[in-house]
Amino acid sequence: MYEYIKGHLVNCTESYAAIDVGGLAYRLQIPSGYVSRLAGHTGELTLYASFVVRENSHALYGFLTIQERDTFDVLIEISGVGPKLALAVVGAISIQDLIQAVNSGDVLTMSRIPGIGKKKAEKLILEVKSKLGKLPLGIDGGSLAVVNSSPIVSDAMNALMNLGYTRVAAQHAIENVQKDNPNIELAPLITEALRSV
Repeated sequence: MYEYIKGHLVNCTESYAAIDVGGLAYRLQIPSGYVSRLAGHTGELTLYASFVVRENSHALYGFLTIQERDTFDVLIEISGVGPKLALAVVGAISIQDLIQAVNSGDVLTMSRIPGIGKKKAEKLILEVKSKLGKLPLGIDGGSLAVVNSSPIVSDAMNALMNLGYTRVAAQHAIENVQKDNPNIELAPLITEALRSV
């Protein structure tokens, strides 16, 4: 029904973003990791939309990339996965990591996502495996830059995720630090990333 909503960000919380389009503000549910990515955003913003109609509700969900939106749409087709859980998955793990976890049967990675225990992770892996062909394989480089995959970055990502941050939030924090200092060592990278989360 809606492809995207483009306008000025007027409010952003852990659960939603409000975008003003010509005097009418749309409230879109967003992954919790977006609040840090959208903090201080000025100017026009585009969120790719998914309109979900349920028996008791109609809701708009917004994503920074088409691939994240399409992944969300695939996930909500799975029995037992509602919009809330699909939003948690998209906010906690990159599309590539989701595909890798599903292909390798990585229950541990899947069970780190908020709201997913071991049994749910096992079921989700089986269900998503049957829908792998529908998952988008590319990443929109404009919105989700791929972090330098050096061992230092991997170690920093693991450290932040072990402290409870989602992969997306950790990646974003590391990207911010590396913009200013691409040759930073591990300890200062973790310290600065923690300050920016």
